[in-house]
Amino acid sequence: MYVVHPQKRPDGSPAGSIIPLADIRQSCMLFPAFGATCNDSWTADNVLDTCTSFYVNNWSSMYSYKTLW
Repeated sequence: MYVVHPQKRPDGSPAGSIIPLADIRQSCMLFPAFGATCNDSWTADNVLDTCTSFYVNNWSSMYSYKTLW
C-alpha cells in the first residue's frame, strides 16, 4: 500500500488549498500507520491532525484497486 505524509507549513499549521469539485476524480480511504502500538490519544476527531503518516487503502473497492494500484 502507498504511504502518505501530511505536509505542514513552517508555522506548524496544516498545508491545504481549495480544490474545485470538478477536479476531484474519486475519494480514497486513509488509515493511520499504527506501528507496533496504537496511540491512545487518537480519536476519530483528531487522528487526521495528529498522525504523521497514513496508508491509502486501494482495496476498499474494485474501482480504487484498479485506479490506485
